[in-house]
Amino acid sequence: REMEKALEMKDEMMRSVDNPDAEVFGNLVRKLAGQQRIEEALALMDEAADAGLKPRERSIRELRRLCDVAGIEQHPLVGADPEQWRKDAKVAARSKRKKDNQVAYRMR
Repeated sequence: REMEKALEMKDEMMRSVDNPDAEVFGNLVRKLAGQQRIEEALALMDEAADAGLKPRERSIRELRRLCDVAGIEQHPLVGADPEQWRKDAKVAARSKRKKDNQVAYRMR
């Protein structure tokens, strides 16, 4: 119900002189994605593109994840995850025992 009110406010802003900025679109996209409303969130991304805006990465992260889970092709504005390289990298955990870390310990 609150989401519908927010979308109505966005529509009112579009009709008035004050056009919504990327932050407004981003917050709406994030909320829609949080409610599993993928199609509406993607439509809102299209509206943002038409307005010449691109929401911040933090706003579209959940939408990207939902698209991956649902098997939906990546939307051009959503794009690939810029942090994927971190997720793919394997971090070698160091042992808590000094004996296992002797080489690293000697280098200090």
